[in-house]
Amino acid sequence: MFFHFEAQYKVANVMRPSGEKLSFRTLSYIKDVTLLKSFTLEEVKAAIWDCGSNKASSPDCVSLGFIEDFLVELKKDIMCFATEFHRNGKLTKLFFHIHCSNSQGR
Repeated sequence: MFFHFEAQYKVANVMRPSGEKLSFRTLSYIKDVTLLKSFTLEEVKAAIWDCGSNKASSPDCVSLGFIEDFLVELKKDIMCFATEFHRNGKLTKLFFHIHCSNSQGR
């Protein structure tokens, strides 16, 4: 019985692909730096407008049309949210409600 299972799990001598001869394109220094910059209001606004005004994450949520209509009033909150996303790479509701509200003296 031992020899049966030994044969099942024996490593075969097979040629496996390697990444030694692969060459990847790289970013220039200028493009690299632009990836590290925080989002500007114009970039965030363009992203919101590109999504369309009639979309919402669920039927009872705020549509992007609301954000478009009240961007001036929501600008600080939206930019706080975008900055946190840029910093952590996550969309965090709890952070948005607690940190952004507290940082603006509400």
